[in-house]
Amino acid sequence: MEKEITQILNAMDVKQNREDAESKAISIYKLGPEALDTLLEIGLATEKKPIDTPTKRKCLRAVILAISIFFTKNKYSPKTECHARVMDFLMDLSMKNFQSAKTLLGTMGYSESDVIQKKLLSLPVAEKHLHDKIISVNEALEEIRLGKFLSGGRGFKQDHYVLGKDKKKAYALYRVDKKKFALRGHTTL
Repeated sequence: MEKEITQILNAMDVKQNREDAESKAISIYKLGPEALDTLLEIGLATEKKPIDTPTKRKCLRAVILAISIFFTKNKYSPKTECHARVMDFLMDLSMKNFQSAKTLLGTMGYSESDVIQKKLLSLPVAEKHLHDKIISVNEALEEIRLGKFLSGGRGFKQDHYVLGKDKKKAYALYRVDKKKFALRGHTTL
């Protein structure tokens, strides 16, 4: 089944011919519920493969479209393990600016702040520092929203979220408790 799904995905081009891609996604759907697990595995493998970006994005778009067919045709229960894995996959792609993943999550009732909150709560717990400002999850989400006005790179790193920097400091969020975060400023040179 994996070979068949891979061949269908490779033949799909969501940007060039949406109707053809949808008909191919429906053919994957007709393979049965096991096809969703296979789609997820292919998507996760593609995301980790060191291949050129346009090819990777094309394949991931096809996977997202096929997943969307599963979720529009079947109203999957959020309690299933497969559903949770698919949601994590879509949230990761959403954080990597895949608009189709953001749209699909939106139709499923998840906002962008839900995605960021889930990702924040999955950060490893870090040590508290003396000068940290301890804030709640909602305050951390607000800091991320306000961080758009700071310069420099922002986004998730392995153990924290970089907010950006101003003229004097670089700011980051670290998870220090189950639902508490530390707003930490580092002096920049």
